[in-house]
Amino acid sequence: ERRPIPQCLVGWVAAMASQEEGDAMHAPASAGSAAAEDGSAPAAVPEKKKRGKPKDEMAPPKPKSGYQQFAGTARVRLKETRPELVSDLSAMGKAIAEEWQNVPEEEKARLQKIYDEEMAIWKPKWEAYKQTAHYREFVEIKTDWIDGRAAKKLRKKMTADAPKRPKSGYMIFASEVRGEIMEKVKAEGGGLGDVGRITAERWQALPEATKAEYGERSAKQKEVFDVEFAEYRKGASHKAYLEAKAKLEAKQKLKKGFRTTFSEAPKKAPSAYGLFRREAMPKIVEENDKIEDGPKLDLSGIGKKLAEMWKEVPEEKKEEYQKEAAKLKAEYDEQMKDFKKKSKYTQFLENRQKVKARENIQVNLIDMPKRPKSVFALFADDHKDQVEPGKGEGKGRHALKELFVKADETKKAEYERKENELREQYKKEVSEYKASDAYRTFEATKDKVMKEFQTAAIKVTTMRFLEEAPAPPAKSAFAVYLNEKRKQTDASGGAKPTKAARNDEVVAAKKEWLFFFRPP
Repeated sequence: ERRPIPQCLVGWVAAMASQEEGDAMHAPASAGSAAAEDGSAPAAVPEKKKRGKPKDEMAPPKPKSGYQQFAGTARVRLKETRPELVSDLSAMGKAIAEEWQNVPEEEKARLQKIYDEEMAIWKPKWEAYKQTAHYREFVEIKTDWIDGRAAKKLRKKMTADAPKRPKSGYMIFASEVRGEIMEKVKAEGGGLGDVGRITAERWQALPEATKAEYGERSAKQKEVFDVEFAEYRKGASHKAYLEAKAKLEAKQKLKKGFRTTFSEAPKKAPSAYGLFRREAMPKIVEENDKIEDGPKLDLSGIGKKLAEMWKEVPEEKKEEYQKEAAKLKAEYDEQMKDFKKKSKYTQFLENRQKVKARENIQVNLIDMPKRPKSVFALFADDHKDQVEPGKGEGKGRHALKELFVKADETKKAEYERKENELREQYKKEVSEYKASDAYRTFEATKDKVMKEFQTAAIKVTTMRFLEEAPAPPAKSAFAVYLNEKRKQTDASGGAKPTKAARNDEVVAAKKEWLFFFRPP
């Protein structure tokens, strides 16, 4: 539920936004702006890509727990008294944990009290910050990072048996001299940066003939890799990876689309129990915080206590909650209708359909026969070694086109005959594939995705253009009777009936109709 920012925190949120604007205005001039002052064109300075887990610099810093407070001071002391722990993070962590075991309970209680007091201040700040646009932007950045990490883990796990990519000439050279350079740098007290610098300097000092030899070794490795990888791509493990990758990407895109679209949607109306919980929760939390002797309730315990309290609520009070919930639900339904009329929701439906359709193709058509190559493609495969690789005039594809134009007509006719044979073979394979279970699954999924999209699109179109249109006339006398009964029920107020309740209403009305109006 989106709540208004507390008045006591309005100034803090405004100060955070002001600080962000001030930092942008007073940021130090870059090399590009300095060059512009001289009258020359500003040099583009690419922003250095940050590595590791994203951090939200604008978020209010979370207080440190009692153990974290102790660890901060203990780490500084251990670095001085036991310098051997500086380079061994695991040993440092164990040493701090051992010292924490010896801390008196009174000191632990003091640190915990400080933590509780700071958390009481931090929680409302955090709730206010979560309503800002910057927080929503950071959530997307962090989620994208998490999704990328999941994709890397999947690739690492499912392609462990894939052929290793060939090394470049430089990497072959670096692997040969790394051991020697590492020993030298370690003896001099240097780091990994020094290893990279010395390796690059040695590579630059090599004669061009020696560099060419390393390049030839790299080319030979690539030839072997191309053959092995082509064979690997035909295996079941590679197909399983492509299928898992397609499903993961589709799942991530669907979640992102829903998250970014419905961030502007109205929040769901609370139920009767939710309204009661909103009233009772502050008192329970306050009483729980005052407990000094004995264990405090955790989230599960608080939930059980609320459930017990709800059972004891009188029926008259529950009915009040239900009426208020029905009122809020009706308001929510109207707000959701207005939201779904917006173009952003329509774009969401279109993107969702495209993502699901793409996933269906990538997963269920993975074994679909590939289209045969054209005459020119067949010619290019046979003559690619006769032209200089690269792009531009006289290289690569351009040079191959010139060769193809000059080729003998008899030779071209042979390629055309070969293309026709491959095309006939392709048609036969496609016909056989379309009779398989995989293709039937593809067609069924395709129809399901399209039907889902069409149903949602029709609802949106109806809300936009036909919501105020007159209702169609009843199709039968019983339909007139049922509509009259429903009008009487709706006029009496109360919660909006569910779909199951509507079905039961139809069954009951049918029995009455047959009893009172059965033909003689």
